[in-house]
Amino acid sequence: MTDDQVTPFQSGDIVAGRYRLEEMLGQGGMGAVYAATQLDLNRDVALKLILSSKHGAEIARKRFEREARVAAAIRHPGIVTIYDYGESDDGVLYLVMEALTGPSLRDIVDEDIPPPPLARAFEILESIASTLAVAENHGAVHRDLKPENILFDRRDGLERIVLVDFGLAFLDDDTQQAGRVTRQGVVAGTPDYLSPEQARGDGNITPASDIYTLGCIAFELFTAFPPFTGDVGVLIARHLFGVPPSIASLRPQAEPPVPGVVEDLVARMLAKNAADRPNAASVAKVFRTLDPSAPARSSEQGSEKASRLGREARMVSMAAEPRADTQDVATNRITLGIAGEVPDETKLALAVSGVLVSESNADGAAVDAWFVTVDQVSRLDDLLSTGLPVLVEVPASNVGALTALLQRGVAEVIKSPWSAPALSKRVRRAVKSARRKAKS
Repeated sequence: MTDDQVTPFQSGDIVAGRYRLEEMLGQGGMGAVYAATQLDLNRDVALKLILSSKHGAEIARKRFEREARVAAAIRHPGIVTIYDYGESDDGVLYLVMEALTGPSLRDIVDEDIPPPPLARAFEILESIASTLAVAENHGAVHRDLKPENILFDRRDGLERIVLVDFGLAFLDDDTQQAGRVTRQGVVAGTPDYLSPEQARGDGNITPASDIYTLGCIAFELFTAFPPFTGDVGVLIARHLFGVPPSIASLRPQAEPPVPGVVEDLVARMLAKNAADRPNAASVAKVFRTLDPSAPARSSEQGSEKASRLGREARMVSMAAEPRADTQDVATNRITLGIAGEVPDETKLALAVSGVLVSESNADGAAVDAWFVTVDQVSRLDDLLSTGLPVLVEVPASNVGALTALLQRGVAEVIKSPWSAPALSKRVRRAVKSARRKAKS
């Protein structure tokens, strides 16, 4: 077995001399969770193990130990109870938790499952937000909230909504900074629910990140869809720059409709700027006190949403994009070859609107159009010979070049400085024109 392989554990194996594994419940990047029996107390438990044979890897060890300390320090019905943690004599890191009996939120919210009644959605969101408020008071940030990590523990006719897996959390304590597990430039979390600061790989993640993620979960509870979909690159771009469609537009026949105050709250939770988001306690209060039959927001108010989300969020509106199986921009996607260099942030902003930058700048790349930056104009003739639309950047001061370039067959002349939304619009116009000419 190589160092990179997973160390196998079998039903019946004994861990730390007192925990017998019964069956695997799930497996993820950090390890696996097993149903187990604590032999000395004859108690059912859930046992999380680090599975990599590289048990000594410092980053894995610190992350695991941090999970144990954070979760064990918080005593609250909404956070899974930690009974024990440590390292066995044979080097296995383990975390012993209470055994939970019910389904996960993923079992009741998904694209092929109708959204739950509003009162039930409010109840779930209030419970999660209340738990996050307690975690915030302990300096904890979950960092990987998702429906799979929200469990319903049902026994004796009662239900608890429980958050599990603080494996990506850290304590907001100055004494811990030198050992912080999450480093700047490292993206951690699940792409569908990444906060913008996680998508950027920021090193300083605050409880506001969990509020953004809870906003994504709220959106999904009300509509059956997360606010953004697509492959990883497109998802990151949309979390950074995109504005999701209105909740009301995705459930036009639902009765009762989502109240306007909820639309407003979810929009604030999804603010690109962390400082613009409400805290967990205020979110919990709204869902605890709100009447599900409160009036929906009028259509006139919908246009105000983007203005509340900040300048970055207004860069590209997602409201016009189709949803469900047609939501992915693949059906309207344009691939743009770029002769020259543009910032990665600009590429992400272009991807939000469905203009994907080709990874290859070779002349034979399968692209729909070319964009030529100022320093690559020498390639213009070669690119024009491909028959594809070519857009060219020119300095705003060089007005005399505009006519000459258009006479040479350039589809669009882009004066610098330019923005990604402006370039996207011009690229789409050039490609649409070229396709129309090809059909005539």
